[in-house]
Amino acid sequence: MALERPVALALVTGAGGALGAAVCAQLLRDGFRVLALDRDAVANERTVLSLGAPQAAIAGRTLDVGAPAAVGELFDELRHAADEPGVLVHCAGTPGRFAFLTELSDGDWRELLATHLDGAFFLLRAAAAGMRRRGSGRVVFISSLAGRRGAVASAAYSAAKAGLHGLAWSAAKELGPWGITVNAIAPGMIATPPNLALERKGSGFIGRALAETPSRLMSRPEDIAALVGFLVSAAAANINGQIIGHDGGAGLDSGIDEFLRERLEPIAAEPPRSKT
Repeated sequence: MALERPVALALVTGAGGALGAAVCAQLLRDGFRVLALDRDAVANERTVLSLGAPQAAIAGRTLDVGAPAAVGELFDELRHAADEPGVLVHCAGTPGRFAFLTELSDGDWRELLATHLDGAFFLLRAAAAGMRRRGSGRVVFISSLAGRRGAVASAAYSAAKAGLHGLAWSAAKELGPWGITVNAIAPGMIATPPNLALERKGSGFIGRALAETPSRLMSRPEDIAALVGFLVSAAAANINGQIIGHDGGAGLDSGIDEFLRERLEPIAAEPPRSKT
């Protein structure tokens, strides 16, 4: 895990996934050193190797963010090396099992809350101490549109993501006076390899989601990563406590919108009648 320390260190969780890898790449381009974290050691190592950056610029470490002892051990090591992070990006997450809330097991609920929300809290609590001592820091949580409006068969996921919003708002208020910003990005459907594969197969799930997205597009991981890059930059020093959508307008749409669109579009498409 050892890294030389020419520039600020950024921690990225969920680095083994498509979005986490894109965030790592963005931060490297922006001049940060990156510590890539994921509980899947193989996926995490694949990300580190795929980026082709010098060992002094990126390292990987296996970490279960939902385990407070493991998070504490990591930050103890960083503190003893006088290399505490100036940036924390929490991408770690899993959609979990799609099921109605009456069918969710205790394990389903706890796994989702541990990864998405508990992990964010443990990491932020540990990182904030060093950020306060330095008088600066940037924290970005990757949330979801589901955290804003809920989702059928995803009660645990939606609750965890909504919890991230409350954590971000409270932390922004507490930590802002020390020059620390805490924001969240709430994507809709993301163009990850699995979702793109489903789209190619004509998935009704993907098709319906895009039909209810005004832009008709999924958000690309690299575009979300670019927004992360902005939020951790000096230009975003006064953007704090915000939940920023990256969803093509999906958060604006609803079933009644689709009903009206279907009813009115044929009328709007009719050619104008000539006057007599």
